[in-house]
Amino acid sequence: MISDYESGRRKSPGTLIVSKIVDALINIDSESGGHKIHAYEGMLYSDQVSKAVYATYEYTYPMQLAKLATLIEADVANRGVEKPLYGFTVVDSKKAILELSSHEFQKLYGWSTERAMIFTKVSTGKSPMVAIRVTNLKPAAVVLHGLSIRDVDPMAKKMAEVDRIPLLATTMDLDELIEALKHYSQYQVME
Repeated sequence: MISDYESGRRKSPGTLIVSKIVDALINIDSESGGHKIHAYEGMLYSDQVSKAVYATYEYTYPMQLAKLATLIEADVANRGVEKPLYGFTVVDSKKAILELSSHEFQKLYGWSTERAMIFTKVSTGKSPMVAIRVTNLKPAAVVLHGLSIRDVDPMAKKMAEVDRIPLLATTMDLDELIEALKHYSQYQVME
């Protein structure tokens, strides 16, 4: 049944049912020593990943791609397939690519792939797109920070097109960018 939900053969059961399934699986694991829970806990809180991550945030309410582009003053290099964004991760591109294994790289997604993966310290955008291209998890959007749209390598655009990932470029100050994205969530929660 869970496989049917994951593959789309069955309609999503909703958050209440998913919550009950997760609670049941956690209880089963806890009763047998909690080995799976501790394995995932280790994956989520790796020191190596934290060195590559500037910020990560989960949203209560989704953000649309157009809103993301407006908030961070970004230009769209590839439209891709638009998905709701439930968070963002700001990653030091050089540290992530040089220091993280593919398994550690996938930890950058936090709780969901439905997020904007924002790469800093990029020169052309090719390296982050290659890293995403070779993993099976794909973010809902990729933002190349520190590049204008004209400096994004055509190959980076092509890889985004092949994977159908929205690709954006921005030169907005990094601290301002993070604050704008965090403020969006606070505003949404207060509505």
